[in-house]
Amino acid sequence: MRGAWGEDNTRSELQRAKRKRLIWDWIDSVELEAGDIDHLVVTRRGGVVAIDSKWRDQFTAGDVPAMARSSRKAALRAEGVLRSVLKRESGARHRTTAKPVTVTAAVVLWGAARTGVPSDANIDGVRFLDGCQLLRWLAELDGHEAPRDAARDVIKLLEDYRSKVTTATK
Repeated sequence: MRGAWGEDNTRSELQRAKRKRLIWDWIDSVELEAGDIDHLVVTRRGGVVAIDSKWRDQFTAGDVPAMARSSRKAALRAEGVLRSVLKRESGARHRTTAKPVTVTAAVVLWGAARTGVPSDANIDGVRFLDGCQLLRWLAELDGHEAPRDAARDVIKLLEDYRSKVTTATK
């Protein structure tokens, strides 16, 4: 139940982020054989972010590395999904010289433990965020702005992929 609260809270923040034009869009709950991705976000200026939502009243020092590992695995799954859908879209016979898709891994914490997250927490390449700071962090992402049409295309491809994978795993 608490895990669902964390995902719902993150979803609400992503809705706010979209209204504020910090992100283009996102998809929730991509279930794969090897695991899942809670939220896959196409940002305006920060690329793609794989968010692992967590609800914790408290956590131990051992919980943090486990959350980081889980989030890194979700980001690797997201990179694989993106490579797959983008390769299919461009056609397998064409080789692209475009930069490979990279995904930023983030853990967004909710519950009493969220207030214990330092504002610059980056553990093993995974960004840890107090859920209430998610919008601020998304606003601070700085990179090449993704064109709206390209972002829409990526979201559509991801939605189609999620739909096919969900049907296949049932």
